[in-house]
Amino acid sequence: MTRELTSFLNLPVYTNKGTYVGETKNIIIDTDAAHINTILITGVNPTLMDNPQDIGIPFRWIAAIGDIVLLNHFPTKIITETQEPDEK
Repeated sequence: MTRELTSFLNLPVYTNKGTYVGETKNIIIDTDAAHINTILITGVNPTLMDNPQDIGIPFRWIAAIGDIVLLNHFPTKIITETQEPDEK
């Protein structure tokens, strides 16, 4: 089955346990290897991340793509590191 990459955009993304993760925003392709490398997700569920921001997930984590994107693997909580401003 052949699909255009644009058909993967703006799809809701869910974990294999039914938790809403976010929505597909972009697709990152490895042109040398000719395969999809990463899916960029926006509107990340605030229960999964303290400071929601766009995240990239490896394409290998995806179980299925149809009307939604279903993930095989996803952490229960995403922790981001905050950087302290340099003091002068």
